[in-house]
Amino acid sequence: MGRFLPDRVITSAELEDRFDLRRGSIERKLGVRERRWAEPPINSSQMGAAAAREALEMAGLRPKDLDLIINSSGTQHRLIPDGGPILQQELGIGDTGIPSFSVHSTCLSFLTSIELSAYLIASGRYRRILIVSSENASIGLDFREPYVAALFGDGAAAAVVEKPTTSQSGELLLTHFETYGEAYDLSTVRLGTERHPVRNGYDLSDAYFRMDGKKLYRSTIQRLGAFFERLSPDWPEIADKLSAVVSHQTTRRGLYAITRFGVRKEIVVNTLHKFGNCVAASIPMTLYEAIKCGAIRPGQTFLLCGTGAGLSIGAAVLRF
Repeated sequence: MGRFLPDRVITSAELEDRFDLRRGSIERKLGVRERRWAEPPINSSQMGAAAAREALEMAGLRPKDLDLIINSSGTQHRLIPDGGPILQQELGIGDTGIPSFSVHSTCLSFLTSIELSAYLIASGRYRRILIVSSENASIGLDFREPYVAALFGDGAAAAVVEKPTTSQSGELLLTHFETYGEAYDLSTVRLGTERHPVRNGYDLSDAYFRMDGKKLYRSTIQRLGAFFERLSPDWPEIADKLSAVVSHQTTRRGLYAITRFGVRKEIVVNTLHKFGNCVAASIPMTLYEAIKCGAIRPGQTFLLCGTGAGLSIGAAVLRF
């Protein structure tokens, strides 16, 4: 795995002064003490390529050794072309023909790509897949909504996925995804063919991220119990044996919502306080942290889980 963090650190105290909020209110409400915001000239593809280079170095590989590149990001470098070719070019292999495309399921993009990669590798179609999640969320924040703007950070993470050798223990054990499109408008950027600058009725605010956090939380929490039962009828036993939970870093309340369903609070890995919500990069950035600090060790079973705009819910149980 690899990770990239922008240099600029934005503290919640700094934002409280900017928004004229009571000191400490952002961390109390959201659980975020600081976050990173990328500054020009760096862009999301450059961040993703930097994370990918570390992942490749850890795997002992060169970019040309890859069979497939999956850009798994919620914020896009450009609407067209797809971010996969741009990432490929940033890695210096734009002339290789290595297939490169995007999986875009907002905050669940990395998790979706893990499941997809497992099938592609198991089928024998590909041997080594690079998954990259890179987010420049700060560019689309509306500072008229301070508690939404203060939640998000920028960053990137990457993983090289390949079939384990007989001496390795890595294994994908379970996955499950559900989508409830009735909640699609609760977390959105309306810019697109629905709201486009060349059409009448377009407003600049359509380019900003919008979220109704309270309704999203309620919509999610009422479905989580049944979701985990459908992940596995043995969920209580699985939850009891987990060594770590690597969740999408939503808010403090959202991060620990899983503890209502049999998961011990002490095994939930928290990077929210220092990175904020980094959209699709949150899960792999936190997984990187968990591996580095020893929260996940070889042979242990852990959970990746989260929610995405849509509303979508996803989870995967893995053995490291």
